[in-house]
Amino acid sequence: MKVIVAKTAGFCWGVKRAMDAVLEASARHDGEKVQTLGPLIHNPQALDLIGKRGVAVAEAPDKVENGTVVIRAHGIPIQDLRGLKERQAKGEVKIVNATCPEVAKVHNKIKKWSPKGYFTVILGSHGHAESVAHRSFAEHGSQIVANMGEAMAPEVLKKVLVVAQTTFTVKDFHEIVDYLRDRSEDMVVENTICEDTWTRQDEAKALAQAVDVVIVVGGK
Repeated sequence: MKVIVAKTAGFCWGVKRAMDAVLEASARHDGEKVQTLGPLIHNPQALDLIGKRGVAVAEAPDKVENGTVVIRAHGIPIQDLRGLKERQAKGEVKIVNATCPEVAKVHNKIKKWSPKGYFTVILGSHGHAESVAHRSFAEHGSQIVANMGEAMAPEVLKKVLVVAQTTFTVKDFHEIVDYLRDRSEDMVVENTICEDTWTRQDEAKALAQAVDVVIVVGGK
């Protein structure tokens, strides 16, 4: 049996950055509690590794104990971040923000267009930490759209901003955008899918045409 390993296999740079941040925090905690707000990333093996390093997981902002708190790679809602910053100002916690810069770029797109009256459509997964965080920046309303079926539900909108969860499927993004464009009077499209995502999707597609089976290693 021949095994071909994808050239792009492994962590994306944003996840590597988050892992480095939490490992560094755990190495210099000086007896303080180190915790992540929500699971740092999706990979269960990586989460097991940092757990063995003494890093705990706080499932909600009100569960964060005094010490060091690492913000997950997917980001957190702006209200939660403000609350942590208030605690940091009191000396209760120290924040290590490991939000992926690509995720932060989506926040900035929403902060740019939402105050101008644009309703935000986020192409992504319901309940996913990243999409939930994106919604918190949309002061003029938002909706998560996971597939074409859901794209058909919204009413015709006068002003709409379309962004994507950084790990959304490229093919679905373009199909949904084309559909929504015909139902919107004024639509701004920001393709915020991370480059590491679409390069991996392209390679998976190419490999699938040359092998009998493709195995994806990682969290579901």
